[in-house]
Amino acid sequence: MEDRLRSKIARDLHDEMGSTLTSINIISKMALLQTDGNNTMKNNLQKIKDHSGHMMESMSDMVWAINPANDTLEKIILRMKEHAAEVLEPSKINLYFREDGTLYDIKLNLGQRKDLYLVFKEALNNAVKYSEASEIHILLSRENNFMKMQIIDNGKGFETEKSYSGNGLRNMHSRALQMQASLKIQSIQGSGSAIVLQVHIP
Repeated sequence: MEDRLRSKIARDLHDEMGSTLTSINIISKMALLQTDGNNTMKNNLQKIKDHSGHMMESMSDMVWAINPANDTLEKIILRMKEHAAEVLEPSKINLYFREDGTLYDIKLNLGQRKDLYLVFKEALNNAVKYSEASEIHILLSRENNFMKMQIIDNGKGFETEKSYSGNGLRNMHSRALQMQASLKIQSIQGSGSAIVLQVHIP
C-alpha cells in the first residue's frame, strides 16, 4: 500500500507540477526573444526562466526519490553516472567512476536515498564550478557495515576552514547529519580536494 501511494505521488508530481513548470520555462524563453530592448522586463523574464529551470530540476530529483522503483543503490548509482556525465562532459573534465558490485542489493530509506544523491550532486557541481580540475574520480565501496562515497578532484583546492558563499558545504554537512552519516572534506590549495561520505548500512 505504501509503495502504491508513493508511485501515485510521483506520477501526480510529474504530471501536474512538472508540466506546469515546463510550460512556465518555455513561455519565459519565448518571451525573452520578444523583449525588444526592455532591460527590466528582460531581467525579470530571465529570473523566471532560471527559477523555473531550477524548480524543474529539483522536482525531477523529488519524483525520482519518491518512486519505489528506485529504492536500490544500483538505481542511485545509475542516476549518479547519468548526472556526472551530463555536467562533466560540457566542462571537458575526465570522469573516472568505480563502484563495488556488492553495493547493488543495498536498500536505503527514502530520506537517506535523497540526501545521499543530493550530497553527491552538490559536491560534483561545486567541483565543476570552482575546482578548475581536469579529472574527477568517484569511488563507491562497501567496508564492513558502511557504504563509502569518495569524490576526488585534481583541481586548485581551497581552504576548508573558510566559509565560501554559495558553495553548498553547509548543505552537504546538514544532509550528512540528517542521514546519520559522517562527512569529511579534505583539500590542499594547489593539490585538489576530496569529499568522503560514510553511511552505516544494515
